[in-house]
Amino acid sequence: MRRLEWLAVVVLAFIAAVLYAGTAVEDLGVTKGEPIETGFLFVDGKYIDAPYVVERRGVDIYVNDVLVQRGREYPPYDYRVETDPGDPPADIPPFGPIPKGVDGRGRDTYWSKKARYLVQHYDETTACEMLIAVYRKSPFIKEVTVSPDAPDVLILVDQEGNSHNMFFTTWSKLGKPPRTQEEILKEAEDSRLLWESRLKGATNTTFIKSGGGLVGLAGENAVGVINALLTTKTKDERLEGFESVLNSKTSAKWLQDMVGGFQANPQLAQRYQAAWAAWEAKKAEKEALEAAKSKALREAWEARQSQKQTQ
Repeated sequence: MRRLEWLAVVVLAFIAAVLYAGTAVEDLGVTKGEPIETGFLFVDGKYIDAPYVVERRGVDIYVNDVLVQRGREYPPYDYRVETDPGDPPADIPPFGPIPKGVDGRGRDTYWSKKARYLVQHYDETTACEMLIAVYRKSPFIKEVTVSPDAPDVLILVDQEGNSHNMFFTTWSKLGKPPRTQEEILKEAEDSRLLWESRLKGATNTTFIKSGGGLVGLAGENAVGVINALLTTKTKDERLEGFESVLNSKTSAKWLQDMVGGFQANPQLAQRYQAAWAAWEAKKAEKEALEAAKSKALREAWEARQSQKQTQ
């Protein structure tokens, strides 16, 4: 490696170490909101008792000490590759298990770094052609072609005749510096405020599943779904109740999958009654306003008609 290139790598590594000196909590701190008395939160089918305190711990969001949203990787990975990794190694194939001692997502392998180096330093067409040439140098590869159905997919054929699809990408983020602490903190704080807004509302109801998935409901749909949870005894009855409220078998089944293992809770039943009463009062107020508006329009129309008849 030339001296200037070596110095550039050392400087970049030093800057990254200074910018991200510790864990997300150590670097970004913790922010805790005020208790929220409204809303309903279910995590993996379990109702979380109110009041709700939304807290940001580094990049992760917690409600009442329950993790509801995991933040993005911290410290952020630096996808830039300043130095050409050179020719492919003779002992590492471009497919198969990730070698030990490297990033768990394979980003530190030769093949990942080589592809990123090319897309960051050459135009798309040239980078793709050069990557194909690199693959052909590998003793593990017999043939390389571009997929006729997807120009960003390379088809590698190994020496045994097995095909492997490799996704060739020119994502713009691959050549950009990692996000700054200020940008990361703002994103995490925005997420915390979003979670507070989800819970602020008499009927606002949020269902989340640890493995992924979130459903947010409000108004009549929300109180209807909670009523179905409280009044049904079997999964089939519950699914039927969800379908009746949501008018969608797909949405009902998805929600059913998110509330497995639900058990009634005394606080939930009590707060549901209050939310239902608040919704009914709001609906009655809206209907009264619409009725008054219709009455005023009708009276205005009748007055104009009467005026025309007297002229």
